Amino acid sequence: MLVEEAIYKLLRDDTAVNAIVEGRIYPIILDRNVTYPAIVYRALHGGEHEETLDGGGGLRHSRFGIFSTQSKDENDLDESPYPIVLRLAEAVREALQGFTGTVTSDESPPTTIAIRNITAGPFEDKYDDPTETFQRLQIFEVWSEESIPTFS
Repeated sequence: MLVEEAIYKLLRDDTAVNAIVEGRIYPIILDRNVTYPAIVYRALHGGEHEETLDGGGGLRHSRFGIFSTQSKDENDLDESPYPIVLRLAEAVREALQGFTGTVTSDESPPTTIAIRNITAGPFEDKYDDPTETFQRLQIFEVWSEESIPTFS
């Protein structure tokens, strides 16, 4: 399992996150006709591979950006869109920050990845004029185990 797939699964399987986005979690870009609120996740830093004098160390460090988004023009909003973004971003933080453990894929046969730790970094709020959305970008650092290539 790839670390990107693990991030998606952790967000998708979190009850608080899904109560808000109802499965609308997308890699890299939003669907063209997305319903809000939604989440976009992407790798900001592809991953540093820990090395030792004997070769690979088996640890990968990646940085992810998680964008919590809400349109200002959704017809059925009972409240201002900005607080929705803040609640979604807090649910995302609580789903990821401090996570350590094994994530298992849904495929058959299942694959796994061991996450050593996820830390929450800085965040930035903005309003995007072209899409008319409120957004919060959160940065997460992920340390995961990886296989080490062997050569004969």
